[in-house]
Amino acid sequence: MTWDALAVAAGIEPRALKNYRMPDGSQNHRGMPKLARRAIEQLLLMHKKTTTMVHVRVDEQIKAQATETLAAMGLSLSDAVRVFLMRVVADRKMPFALRAPNAETRAAMAEADEIARTHRARFGSAAELFEDLEKNTGQ
Repeated sequence: MTWDALAVAAGIEPRALKNYRMPDGSQNHRGMPKLARRAIEQLLLMHKKTTTMVHVRVDEQIKAQATETLAAMGLSLSDAVRVFLMRVVADRKMPFALRAPNAETRAAMAEADEIARTHRARFGSAAELFEDLEKNTGQ
C-alpha cells in the first residue's frame, strides 16, 4: 500500500500525512492527531492480516482508463478496491448513491428497447413528433 493510499483510507489528506512523517526536529513536522494515528494503526494491522484474491470481470478499456486515472491519484487498482471495500465495511453502505429508475423512466426505457428491437419509430413523421411535443408541453 502506498502512503497516499494509506492516507486516503485513513481519511487524511496525503499532503498532511507527509508532514506527520517528517522527522520530529523538522520545521515541517506536525504531531499526528490521536484519531489519525489510531486509524493508520488499524489500517496497517488490517493490511498485515491474511489477504485473499478478488477476481472481477470488467471491460478492458474501463480497466485501462481506471488504472490511468487512479495512477494520477497515486493509487493502484488494488488500492482503490481495498479503499472501496473498507468504506463499505466502515459505513455499512455503498460509498455513493445508487438510484433505481422510477416507473416513468422504466416505461420509457422499455419503450426505447421495443423501438430498437422492432426497428419502428413511435411517430410516423417529424410533424407528428412536433405535434405531440407541443401538445404535451402546453404550447
